[in-house]
Amino acid sequence: MERWEAFTINGVRVGGLWREYLDMTLTTRIAFPLEGDKEVFRTESVIRFQDDGESWQHYAYRQEPGAAEASSVRTEDGFGENTLPSYGEYLLLMDVIGSGAASEQYWRIQDSDPSAKPSQAEVRAAGIENVELPDGPQDCRRYDILEAGARVGSHWATAAGLVRSDWNGPVSFHQSKEVVLGGLDPTISEFLVSGF
Repeated sequence: MERWEAFTINGVRVGGLWREYLDMTLTTRIAFPLEGDKEVFRTESVIRFQDDGESWQHYAYRQEPGAAEASSVRTEDGFGENTLPSYGEYLLLMDVIGSGAASEQYWRIQDSDPSAKPSQAEVRAAGIENVELPDGPQDCRRYDILEAGARVGSHWATAAGLVRSDWNGPVSFHQSKEVVLGGLDPTISEFLVSGF
């Protein structure tokens, strides 16, 4: 399963998000230019899940600028089955959307610093909202990501699936690969396709 999203800041398309879930491994890449800077923010997360899908096995994370790198093996580092690196929330969100559940709780691991204490977190279904999409406004159900009781992100879905995400400022929209990559700076498009 491959998914592309156009990444916008203040309504302007500036970058992209790519995800692939294949053979129990979720890979996520995000890239966009930093405001007032010539540098490009790039991050890549690779999370391997257990064959039974009950939890994750290990993950690796890298971010530039800043040369941030981190990794963890769940059992070796003492994390329980109810923990999840934050980039793995996508699959939990898909479960909540698909099942119609009201919420799902877990312990959220900061991908860039697995040594930090995990935070109590929740994916929670909210009400129906009319939101702006690339094809025009549409009624969507909102799903919030809560960390320690504070909202850290929101997502909107229709019967067809996830269509919009708000990352506390930047907003992404589900689009085709061609739309997402079209017109982007080559540094950004090449990273989304190939990673580090």
